[in-house]
Amino acid sequence: MVLVVLWQTVVTNGKIAVTNTRISEGDLPRPFGACLFPIGAPVAVLEADLDAFEERVIPKSPGFHQIPLSTTLEEPSIHSKCGNGAGFPHTRNDNPPVQEIDPLRDPRWHEFLDRHPNASVFHTRGWLETLQRTYGYRPAVLTTSGPNNDLTNGLVLCRVHSWLTGRRLVSLPFSDHCEPLARNPEDLPRLVAGLEELAIAEGCKYVELRPASTLAAIQSDWRTSQEFYLHRLDLRPGASAVFRRFHRDCVQRRIRHAEKEGIRVSQGRDPDSLRRFYSLVLQTRRRHGLPPQPLAWFSNLLDCLGEAATIRYASKGDLPIAGIVTLQFGNSLYYKYGASLAPYHRFGAMPYLFWHAIQDAIDRGLEGLDMGRSACDNRGLVVFKERFGAARSVLSYLRSPADGAQPVYDSMWRRRLAGVAVRYTPERFLSTLGALCYRHID
Repeated sequence: MVLVVLWQTVVTNGKIAVTNTRISEGDLPRPFGACLFPIGAPVAVLEADLDAFEERVIPKSPGFHQIPLSTTLEEPSIHSKCGNGAGFPHTRNDNPPVQEIDPLRDPRWHEFLDRHPNASVFHTRGWLETLQRTYGYRPAVLTTSGPNNDLTNGLVLCRVHSWLTGRRLVSLPFSDHCEPLARNPEDLPRLVAGLEELAIAEGCKYVELRPASTLAAIQSDWRTSQEFYLHRLDLRPGASAVFRRFHRDCVQRRIRHAEKEGIRVSQGRDPDSLRRFYSLVLQTRRRHGLPPQPLAWFSNLLDCLGEAATIRYASKGDLPIAGIVTLQFGNSLYYKYGASLAPYHRFGAMPYLFWHAIQDAIDRGLEGLDMGRSACDNRGLVVFKERFGAARSVLSYLRSPADGAQPVYDSMWRRRLAGVAVRYTPERFLSTLGALCYRHID
């Protein structure tokens, strides 16, 4: 992030008092200084008049931030503040500095995602805004692109600040995967170095990356914190060919059985669809001993992603018995959430819902279905996805520092305690319990 700060200095008893000054046309102190703070690079201290400042210093990007200062520094330390910054090593002069932009305000981020082949729904403004609205996680993007240039790379992150589980940077909370987006191989180490430096500067316990691919350039310096399986289904062969790849007994036959039983599929983004789906979520999460996501999360998701988010639910008569939430970005459909009533599994509602979503995606010209992550030891879920013909890959989440402590919520006894709380909490309070829990995890 490039920070522009105007300051006035007064030397008193060997100390430099630094106070921030609001920029106002016609009321600018002279002389004044403009201090640029690019992450991980030496900082230029400029002195100029008002016209030069407006022309050369203030970035025109709406993602630019001004950080107010009001502090007193020992005179020698001002060189640190206007040089490298605490904990930030020197960067070669021929390398562009890593800067921070706001992906919710900077229009270049959306344009960049449209161009990059590895961009996903988890990079998008709608997903990031949902995280911020629901949990207060502030998103940011680190990039080496200047404020007046098109973006050529970006690493998106959220600041997770919790009194229970600590302060950390995560790319990206509640996201199955979030690939650092770089055009050139040499960009990735610079972005990762900027991420680590930012964590040091902000006093974070650790940083975590959740890439969809292996990051060989940094893997040796980071440790694997968690591993999952990711399943993707190729939709390019067309509906008939995709259906033939389904397991004959466990998928094809169950889809036909659902049709014979008169299972009806509905879809929408309206409050009634959300209410029906969330009722299934509460019952499913209780069955698994897990806190449900707060209702606000799904409401914000539908609001922020708009037509890119869809609820589908299957009904037996007037009773919703299964539901899924899918997201869309680019030429891919993403299965993100599912819930069902166990006594009605025999009707094949979940395979039937997936088949409806797959047919709709193929009709709209989409090329792939991201079926999401699965815990490696959740054999039932892994087998369910692979019976659709989905290809499996390994997701390795990476954490730095490599010797950092595990977060509080990773401990087994705390997960068991949460399971007990879920099973005995009245249903009307489950959403509140979820809101309390999910704010402290990611």
